[in-house]
Amino acid sequence: MGSRRSNWRVWMGRLGAVLIGCWLSAPIAWAAGAPTTWVQSVTHDGETITLRLTKDDLRGPLFELWSQNAAGGYDILSPVAERAYIGTVDEYPGAVSCGVLQDNGTFRGGVYFDRGETWFTLGTTVTGTRAVDYASFNAWHYPGAASVGAGDAGATAYAYDVGVDADNDYFTTAGSAAAAFEEIEYSVCLLRALFLKDVLLSPRLGRVVLRADNFNDPYIGTSGGVYLDAVRAEWNTNHTGTDSDVVMGVSPTKIGGGLAWVGAINSSLAYSVNASSNTGDFYVVSRHELGHNWGCSHFVGGFPEGAGIMGGNQPSRFSGCEVNRIFGKRNSSLSDLDSLGTFAAVDLPPYAALDSVIFEVGAPGVTIDVLGNDYDANGDLLSIGSHDAVSVGGATVSLSPGTGPGGKRLLSFQASSNRAITATFSRSANRAAVSALARTRKPAGGSGPITCAPVATSCAC
Repeated sequence: MGSRRSNWRVWMGRLGAVLIGCWLSAPIAWAAGAPTTWVQSVTHDGETITLRLTKDDLRGPLFELWSQNAAGGYDILSPVAERAYIGTVDEYPGAVSCGVLQDNGTFRGGVYFDRGETWFTLGTTVTGTRAVDYASFNAWHYPGAASVGAGDAGATAYAYDVGVDADNDYFTTAGSAAAAFEEIEYSVCLLRALFLKDVLLSPRLGRVVLRADNFNDPYIGTSGGVYLDAVRAEWNTNHTGTDSDVVMGVSPTKIGGGLAWVGAINSSLAYSVNASSNTGDFYVVSRHELGHNWGCSHFVGGFPEGAGIMGGNQPSRFSGCEVNRIFGKRNSSLSDLDSLGTFAAVDLPPYAALDSVIFEVGAPGVTIDVLGNDYDANGDLLSIGSHDAVSVGGATVSLSPGTGPGGKRLLSFQASSNRAITATFSRSANRAAVSALARTRKPAGGSGPITCAPVATSCAC
């Protein structure tokens, strides 16, 4: 890891570890290699959708699987071949699908819809949902921090290596090394889909340590902050032979949520500890903790897009303000990251970044290049595929080809009112993305129509 430092620790989880030796053992007898592509139908509340997925390596060049043994050393395990997937949803062009093919041949996955509504799947069944009400979300708030700027995303995806240290309680709950590693891959696979679609970052597995022997687990008796400190001390002292950009400790018992250092990627403080569920996954907690590692504090910008990952942790979507913070940390860490070029494994949907503007009633109309700060991981040129006829705030929305600045298409919304209003709209279709929030303020004695005209880039769609 690098030499940068951060003194912040933010509560949500904690961890620890100790390394002695490395002993080679026979490979675990796990499932055969997974196919290159996978198509999975999933049904929920009478609706069936089709996940169309491509196998994409989740294990990085630093990957290795270690299991601590009764002698205090480590057995090196050889797991099943790569079996992690990322993909699309036929019926929802704005959605992302992901998951792993389990050892028993059943696909276990996740689906992230346009605004972060989430389905967790097993075979053809939805086993759980999160933030499904965000499909009709309209509780926007004017942001208290900067959103993504035009061109901030770029077109290059970057990989960062993630070490995982699973305590003995995690191993015991899983029941075997194969089951424990399957849960770890599932959780990190879900993290990858989220980070790729929103911030063009791809977490990949580095060293994974399973504390299979209770007597030699260095985290016995720790909890909370002590657990986090123990993980940091263990890896900074005994795992210097690997170069993870961040390390996650996972346990079902030692932390009630998670805990992490802020802005600490690729430093001696690049650690978090995360509570796992009764099935072993830790996706929801760890996405928040990784957000801290990537420079986000709690409630970045308030609640501009509702209960964002760093403030409420509901939808599978970083808010525009959170993305802005992560891009800032990414840009200062490029020498520690691995460039993947433009992501091309699957066609990911665009990220509709929040735009905001303040103007006065009666003042001239304000023009926003609303697609200027939107992007996708594939580096595509975006355009507006469709739009709502009426905005959330009740304004009439219209699209006028060639009437915007520089001959761009002009997407405008008009509200005839003599009072201050907030008008919002959000739309994503195929390769298009729009998200804007306008706040008006009424000058003393002022009146008149309120107009705000976001401008879409012109391109064939």
